[in-house]
Amino acid sequence: MAWRDALTTEEGRLALAALAGSAVAAVMEWQGVLPAARRVAVGATAAYFLGPVGVPLFQWAGGLANIPLEPSASVGGFIMGVGGVTIVEFIIKVWHFRLREIDHDKD
Repeated sequence: MAWRDALTTEEGRLALAALAGSAVAAVMEWQGVLPAARRVAVGATAAYFLGPVGVPLFQWAGGLANIPLEPSASVGGFIMGVGGVTIVEFIIKVWHFRLREIDHDKD
């Protein structure tokens, strides 16, 4: 299967939407090339793997607004791409907070 064929699948469209969303987030919060590359990589990866959670939510919301099912998956992937880095940063901060709390309890 060629890469162009892969982009026409549902997973390919989700991955492309996730990549586009994270690229938009990186450009909007430009801090240089390396931070932008990190933001794109983390955002796209997070969006791709969080898609099974986020996309049904956006499809449900799209159904309420009578948006066709097909574009709502791409919109969900895009929005998850924009917010993917924020979601990952939040998870890591909560994890570190919890570890510090556990260490503090040991003392």
